[in-house]
Amino acid sequence: MACRYGLHRVGTLSVAFDPPSAVPASNTRSATGASLRTRFFVLFTLILLLVGALTWLAYRSAVDRLIGGLGIEYAQRQAAYERERIRAPMLREIALAQQLADSPAVLAWASDESDPAKRAAGLAELDSARRAFRDGSFFLINDGSLDYYFNDRDGHFTGQERRYRLDARNAADAWYFRMRESSAPFQINVNHDEALRVTKVWINVPLRQGGQWRGLVGTGVDLTEFINRFVDSGDASVGNLIINASGAVQAARDQSRIAFGSAAGAASRASDTIFAAMRDDASRSRLREALRRATAQPDEVRTLTVATQDGPRLLGIAYLPEMQWFVISAVRVEAIAGNARFVPILAIFAAALLLGLSLVAWLLETRVLRRVARLAGATRAFASGQEHEALRDINDDAGRTDDELGRLAGDFAAMARTVGDTLANLESRVAQRTAALADANQALAAERDAMRASLRYARALQHGVLPSPAALRRTLGDWMLHWQPLDEVGGDFFFVVESAGCRYVGIADCTGHGVPGALTSLVAYEVVRRELRAAGRDVPLADTVARIDSALRDVLNPADAPDDAPDHGVAIAVCRLGTVAPVADGDAGQAEFCGYGIDCHVLRPDGGLDIVDGARGGLGYRRRRPTPPAVHAFDVATDDRLYLCSDGILDQPGGERGFGFGRTRFAAWLQSQAHRPFAVQPDALTEALAAYAAQRGARQRDDQVVLGFFALPRGVAHAAASEGPSPMDRP
Repeated sequence: MACRYGLHRVGTLSVAFDPPSAVPASNTRSATGASLRTRFFVLFTLILLLVGALTWLAYRSAVDRLIGGLGIEYAQRQAAYERERIRAPMLREIALAQQLADSPAVLAWASDESDPAKRAAGLAELDSARRAFRDGSFFLINDGSLDYYFNDRDGHFTGQERRYRLDARNAADAWYFRMRESSAPFQINVNHDEALRVTKVWINVPLRQGGQWRGLVGTGVDLTEFINRFVDSGDASVGNLIINASGAVQAARDQSRIAFGSAAGAASRASDTIFAAMRDDASRSRLREALRRATAQPDEVRTLTVATQDGPRLLGIAYLPEMQWFVISAVRVEAIAGNARFVPILAIFAAALLLGLSLVAWLLETRVLRRVARLAGATRAFASGQEHEALRDINDDAGRTDDELGRLAGDFAAMARTVGDTLANLESRVAQRTAALADANQALAAERDAMRASLRYARALQHGVLPSPAALRRTLGDWMLHWQPLDEVGGDFFFVVESAGCRYVGIADCTGHGVPGALTSLVAYEVVRRELRAAGRDVPLADTVARIDSALRDVLNPADAPDDAPDHGVAIAVCRLGTVAPVADGDAGQAEFCGYGIDCHVLRPDGGLDIVDGARGGLGYRRRRPTPPAVHAFDVATDDRLYLCSDGILDQPGGERGFGFGRTRFAAWLQSQAHRPFAVQPDALTEALAAYAAQRGARQRDDQVVLGFFALPRGVAHAAASEGPSPMDRP
């Protein structure tokens, strides 16, 4: 890899100045003043329109918020008022009906309807209660006979209180039998009694004696009177209605919307619920949520805006927990607080704004634009070489120092007197600066050339120390090598050593890259080669690796090093192959592997791939001592290939998501090379890495080395270490 350094050479600066007399005469008069006035007029108009638009938006926002706040407060007050207007009278009627249901005379008659004395006492009690009820009516149903007793305000049925008998087969009487199954203390049901030809808001209270059902007793309020008194507000902008927990309408100004009998369990039509009045599902959902919240917090009045079939409405919702009713006030906000009420305020604000902007425009013309026009005339005169005319035009303004324009005119006069001197000295200053820049460029170029020469020398030195292609060929026969430092030199290296009839093949990744990494790699390479050559055939590979670790620590991290010194180390992979003699095709043997931070990939001829994992960590570190060496022994055949790969390959970023090349992708690439010769594999790997990095525009970020070789030598003559020096030895 070539390390490129770029320096941009600064060229000679050339500056030319035209004398004042060279200014064209056509420029002596400009429309600066007029164009500035025109631009200010256009700008003033735009500002007026912009401020007007913003004012209108602010007005609309403020009015909408004000109207919304007034509407919410009005709806809350209206719903709370209607709730309290209904609560007290209805609770009084309920209390009277419950008191009547507890009457001993009424209970005695309900338990023995055939006894004339009890009948007379019971009817007398009912008639007395009738006068206390607001409607002046009562009813009683005896569960034993299912007889229905009733009398109205005028006593029309006195002596004939028994009006009819309920029938379980009659749908009109089904409400009673459903009520008999309920455990509620009372029930309020809006219903029409066909036999009595009346429509009332009925208050039904159970008659129970000793836990046994005896019938119903209660009263009713004429529906029309109830609506006129409690529902009709008399205001066309507000519509009140009462619904139950299921949304069925119990009372409304339009009686056709009332779900008669719904409180007693009668099925109500969808059109008889408040949800039918909503225009969309969103409004229905929000209304259901508001009803749920009102039930959970009955003392609060809820408000929400919904889209109804008649248009948008602001609803005030108040809950009556005693009757399980909701009082809803539907308010047309525009009718109670429309925009027309706020038009005078807008008109006054717009007039004040227009007057203020007009005053600003007048002050701008008299205090700024006219004086700027005089200053512009002076600059034109100075540009045409008429210095005296320029100073005369701004003489009045130059004497005023109470504002910026006066000070500007004075500074312009002073500038006009010094410009000549500045022009005279400027060319010599430019020449001096140009010469200084040229000297700086030459010094930088010399430093760059010296740095490049040093890097080239370091690269040649590293190339000279590491095994040459001829040495690799003599020891391994056929092989592939991808060695790509990040800079001119790097911290990754590879080695082959023959000793005592064994071949040691491996790679290492030293701490750092560039020149520091290269220096570490040179030291580590000599330590590894020395210890491998000293190992005997019978010395376990684990012991050899342990000695390498100790020797590297002594060299890279001596005991007397300061505590804050860098902690250098080496990730390494060592393969020991048991023979240095050529073998025939089909022969088998055994290989040993020991690695720290680097794995061994065993590629079979059929494309199968075995991965022998290296241990974590590295060798030679002062603080991070490695685990005891773990040696893996495995069988190999003649055509089996072994590959060792540093983390610079695996960590190469790229792909669609910028992840590293990774072990899985590298393994897949190896399997794709199972039937390809070693000679083409380095270029194939380089192309694969470049294509992967190009997907994210990534660059190489670490030194890279991959060494591949056959597990057993194929027809290559080797010299045993005991017979003479190794082919890798150099003087």
